[in-house]
Amino acid sequence: MRLPGHQHVSALPRHQKLCLHVRRQRLPSCLPCLPAKALQKSQASTSGGNVTDGLGRWLQTCGGQLEGASFDGRELRAAQDLEERSLLVAVPEVGQLRYDLIKDPKLLKLFDKLPKASNGGNAPAWQFKQALAVLWHLSRGESSPLHTPLHALPGLAPGVPVPCVGMYFQDELLPELQDEILIKSTLNHRYWWHEVWAKELETLAGTDDDPFQRMQITREMFGWAVAVSLSRCFGLKSVDSHVMTPVIDMLNHSFESNCAIESNSKGICMMTKHKVQKGTPLTLTYGPHSNAQQLLSYGFVTGDNPHNIFSLTFDVALFTEIINQFGGDVPVPLATWQLQALEKLGIDQTSPAPAANELSGPLSDDPSSAATESRLFSPEMMYLKAHGMPPVDPRLLAGLRVMLLAEDERYMLQLTSPDTWGRWGAPLSKLNEVKVLKALSAIITAFYKGFPSTIQEDKRLLAGLQELLSKQTTPISASSPFQPPSNIDCYELALRYRLAMKQSLEKSLINVRARMKDLGA
Repeated sequence: MRLPGHQHVSALPRHQKLCLHVRRQRLPSCLPCLPAKALQKSQASTSGGNVTDGLGRWLQTCGGQLEGASFDGRELRAAQDLEERSLLVAVPEVGQLRYDLIKDPKLLKLFDKLPKASNGGNAPAWQFKQALAVLWHLSRGESSPLHTPLHALPGLAPGVPVPCVGMYFQDELLPELQDEILIKSTLNHRYWWHEVWAKELETLAGTDDDPFQRMQITREMFGWAVAVSLSRCFGLKSVDSHVMTPVIDMLNHSFESNCAIESNSKGICMMTKHKVQKGTPLTLTYGPHSNAQQLLSYGFVTGDNPHNIFSLTFDVALFTEIINQFGGDVPVPLATWQLQALEKLGIDQTSPAPAANELSGPLSDDPSSAATESRLFSPEMMYLKAHGMPPVDPRLLAGLRVMLLAEDERYMLQLTSPDTWGRWGAPLSKLNEVKVLKALSAIITAFYKGFPSTIQEDKRLLAGLQELLSKQTTPISASSPFQPPSNIDCYELALRYRLAMKQSLEKSLINVRARMKDLGA
């Protein structure tokens, strides 16, 4: 079985195309009806205790280095003022958890049975190989050189929950994401988790092919191993593998990180990128990932994520309906010359929605980047983005310019080549550009109104949830080993995701209106 490549999810639930004339469904100001157990929020340990103390000692024992930094609970901070390119952590090969370092023929045989990745080769999907490598070391107990760091991982360390990655979202919470393709992607991740376990692991214990020394691999245990592999690994170009590096993998993500990773003779090393003051939390950039990618692989989202995009397909019929509904004048049907021009752009007809039943497979080209290197969007998808240039996909801009070009302006298409029709800031004519920007404003507004809740409602729900949890007086017990994250953790993450998605779309609208102002419209 082969897994197709992971596509970026669209920010528009597809059913919204049918809801342009329907009154928006308002979410209640209180929490939605969730099972009682959903109000048991996972509690992450902040004290760290002996777990992180033991991790530091383990690193030194295996020949590694931890200098100039110290643990504050489970957070690593600068222990002193640090200069640029200060070496803080070095993890030698013996301390790295990598599937390519295990030569057990039974495990290698199991690798060959895994679903294939999407990078054009025949290699198994790396996240499953890494998950099996984690379980292989776990089955060796204290005889594994990685026994100590394994038990510092979320889901095994006392009170530290498993990251709330996408595959853990239960069916009743999936609609709260308000993103149909992201929902399909989470379902797909869950499907392959269950499928691989059921076909290859459920009855493996005690057989002649068992590489785990008779340790029974439950579905929950395998899900935990996949989750920590996705959320704590990065691609290692030098060995064409993925790697989990203890201590380094405990650093939090920041797009303005103060540390970076490199590989040298000492192993995998963490260096400062610039001067860092004593007591400052040390951070890494996991990669240029959108919130959808972060949620799927890491279990968090970033509020103002500069890599967020709003993806959509070029649907001539839908765009015509929206534009004309908002006062535009798109001919129905389009003229033959317009259809021919759209054909030259590769958008002569409605592009199909991308298949969402996909997993990521390609290895990273950057050893400091995150584990999942997903394409931001599929070839047939187009984007709007709040940050960076151009803010509108050139193909989207070109297509709208063609749709709104007057008959007496069609000669302008002959003056330039199709690859220039969509350049931001280079309109075919001022009159045409004003129409296009008004159309973009209408499309963005219609898409925003199609969501079941507004930015204000999401903010109110999130604040209400946090207030409710702050008043909870019942003690929360520590998570049991391998226990999935709670429903309330997933619900809170869904609220943060959809809020950030709408705020990004709102900023796209601001960009378009600013351009209209520049043109005097």
